[in-house]
Amino acid sequence: MKISVLVFFISFVSIFAQEQQDSTFINEPLKKDSLCFKYNFKQGDLLKYLVVAHDSIMIDYDKPLIKSRTQELEIRVDSVLKNGHFLLNYKITSAKSIESHGEETDIVKTSHPMVNKEIKFEIDSLGKRYSSIFLSGSEALVGPGGAFEPNLIFNLAESCKAINESWIDESKDTLVENSNPGSVIDQMTLFRLKGTIDTLDDKAIRIDLMRSSKGKFRYVEGNQIYAIKNAINQWGLFDISTTKMVPIHYYSTCEQKLKISLGNGEPYKEGKHYITIFYTLIDYSNIQAKNKPLQKANLPKKKIKKK
Repeated sequence: MKISVLVFFISFVSIFAQEQQDSTFINEPLKKDSLCFKYNFKQGDLLKYLVVAHDSIMIDYDKPLIKSRTQELEIRVDSVLKNGHFLLNYKITSAKSIESHGEETDIVKTSHPMVNKEIKFEIDSLGKRYSSIFLSGSEALVGPGGAFEPNLIFNLAESCKAINESWIDESKDTLVENSNPGSVIDQMTLFRLKGTIDTLDDKAIRIDLMRSSKGKFRYVEGNQIYAIKNAINQWGLFDISTTKMVPIHYYSTCEQKLKISLGNGEPYKEGKHYITIFYTLIDYSNIQAKNKPLQKANLPKKKIKKK
């Protein structure tokens, strides 16, 4: 699998380099079938997403843990900075799961320690991260989908492309929305612009992505060090609204190969974690607009005729 992914990326880089040589330089006009996209949050925006996910986790060839999850999360735009960056407040507001492990089946869990834990991060209009912080204490926590679950807000790297045009991005990100301390991930992503679609009563730009990455999660408790290392192969479809310029749907599937240290001096345990996840925008509003006081209409004054 690793070899095939590597060959694919090498082939694409060669094609991409040739395309760059054949094109004119900075002031090349957009092609007729080009589309432009970016995040365009507004101060006071409140976005609510429904998350539906399925997990299969196997450690050291033990019986797999199977989970079906539903979550709701909120993203609140606290402010838009002068440089155009967005400060986002992110939290999971509910989490439910049905889990099976060996003979224990259909175990229902109605909450999770990450519920209502607030996270804040700063991004630009393409999703590049500049800072991130876990606001709800120093307790070590991992989200319902693990430290490396495919995240909803990520770097798009480019803002205008022709339909079926591809591009590559490399980034190193800290995913505070997945864990505390935040998991660190080095990733290379191949994007392709698919075009526009009509979905959820909104026209959207669809982007196809394939991602290869390595991640690390580590925390210290007393004199013990706990750590997870992994290699991830991921594929997804990302839809961003052409009117609101916010994510309205994201489907992703990924395979993680894990190495887990439990902090007691034992060798790493190996495992795999498969995730299929759907993010769907279910509500979009602006808090400031809701709370803005009504202003009296400037109606023309009636003239009173003198008798």
